[in-house]
Amino acid sequence: MGDAVILAGAVAKGAWSAAALRVLTEPETQARLGLDIRRVVAASSGAINGAFVASHLRDGSEAAAGPLLEELWIELGDFGGVFDVSPRAILGRRGISTSKKVRALLEKYITPRRGTRPIELAVVVTNMDGEVDIVGSELATTYERCVRFGGEVFDDEARLPALFDAVVASAALPIIFQPVEVALGARTIRCVDGGVVNNTPVKYALGGGGDIDRIFVIAPFPSVEKAPSDIRGLTLVAQLAEMLVAERLYRDLKEAYAVNRGLRALERALPLSSLRERALSAIGWENRRVINIVEIRPNEDLEGDAMAGFFSKRLREDYVRAGGDTARACLGLG
Repeated sequence: MGDAVILAGAVAKGAWSAAALRVLTEPETQARLGLDIRRVVAASSGAINGAFVASHLRDGSEAAAGPLLEELWIELGDFGGVFDVSPRAILGRRGISTSKKVRALLEKYITPRRGTRPIELAVVVTNMDGEVDIVGSELATTYERCVRFGGEVFDDEARLPALFDAVVASAALPIIFQPVEVALGARTIRCVDGGVVNNTPVKYALGGGGDIDRIFVIAPFPSVEKAPSDIRGLTLVAQLAEMLVAERLYRDLKEAYAVNRGLRALERALPLSSLRERALSAIGWENRRVINIVEIRPNEDLEGDAMAGFFSKRLREDYVRAGGDTARACLGLG
């Protein structure tokens, strides 16, 4: 069985997550925990980290990826390195910045890496055009879309642009970045930050096959957060983003732990596997099993709001140090 990593977004606090990823992918950590990462699921700024690490997982060079990712956040993760202020976008009331600089970073640092290791990257975007699905027996509109990529996307340059489209779309924080167009088959949809609809997509870590029995949830915010004393301007936008992040994670983890409890209770009530399988099939849980959930999250709020790190190199450096320390503590590495 294998492992999945879920990367929540938190705008500039993605530097914290980069450091946590570095610890998780160190050779010593992988050996001690018996890691076999087969799936990376990400939204928002987590999609940037996820795409970078998944490309190195493909060819087995993930140990070298972590330190470089940290350095990129510290040196290039500032306002000038990320934002491309666009008068046209502002006048058109679509946002403040394009995603050109974010995409340029992806194109420069995620290059073809031929490998054989099986790895899947699932990127969540918010489809502003919506798409029709079925709820019960009725049609309904959903705005959540998961775009999946197999490891072969990293094998040659021709396949990477589709990945870059999805990643920059997933990281396009509404109001700040203008929507990004993503081609899905014959349809082109307008997308924004995947964190709006699902910032910590636990269900996608388990989908796509029954090969995952442990998931690592990396999120740069604590289980219990303090309300900000003042909510205005960019602080208001950042607080709304963090609320969306925290609420969906709260619900997804609560459901995941409840499913684990239910499965354990069913196993005690029905020790005979054939009866248990029939019961699981009857309630639509035939592919579910107990999943080990490992949360890597800080105990306290990180300094600054979600945007503050773009304007302070010192903060980004602090986030990196804190992310590494927290990951070691959560993983029992001392």
